[in-house]
Amino acid sequence: MRRGMSGSGFELSVLDATTIINLIKNFYVMSGLFVYGLSFILWLYVLSRVQVSYAYPFVSLSYPIVMILSNVFLKEPLGKGLWIGVFFILIGTTIIGVTYGRWDS
Repeated sequence: MRRGMSGSGFELSVLDATTIINLIKNFYVMSGLFVYGLSFILWLYVLSRVQVSYAYPFVSLSYPIVMILSNVFLKEPLGKGLWIGVFFILIGTTIIGVTYGRWDS
């Protein structure tokens, strides 16, 4: 979606019919919305199987995934601070996944 919006010259402050039609015709914008829709359906499936308090921390895994994909596809730089943050996200998610339900009262 970033690629579709950044290089397109869209002016969202003027949201008229032409802008909306151009957004609908944009492959990158539509691809992003499609993937977003798939993630919504997957989220509903997950919530039908596990408790929210267990599933929700795994949403944080989207940060490392987006970071890596933005580097691969958009050539965005990855600094040490980003990697340190991802490390802590992965450690926290692992702790929740491994220990969930062990200390319930």
